[in-house]
Amino acid sequence: MRFLTIFRPAATTPEGAPGGARSEAMRSYSEEKAKAGVLISQAMLNPSVTHVQFDGDEFSVAQTNESIAGYAFIEAASMEEAVEGAKEFLRVAGAGTTEVRQVLA
Repeated sequence: MRFLTIFRPAATTPEGAPGGARSEAMRSYSEEKAKAGVLISQAMLNPSVTHVQFDGDEFSVAQTNESIAGYAFIEAASMEEAVEGAKEFLRVAGAGTTEVRQVLA
């Protein structure tokens, strides 16, 4: 089964800080998971967001900043396995929250 994971760092975590031991650990972790066939794709996201909303009659557009740092599509046998993978990821990424959603199609 495929899952989408969305990472939101804790407020105290510097987002997107390049370099350092954490970046190297994340790179190594990602390479290991890709070679194992668990990591399908991933990307870091810009914190600047444009929301487009439609109420049925009119559109509205708003700029915001959100604390979503990145996402990954992963392969797992079950939701439980995907959750364990999210816990493993957080040990490497640091304080934060990872949302796990099964991809239906």
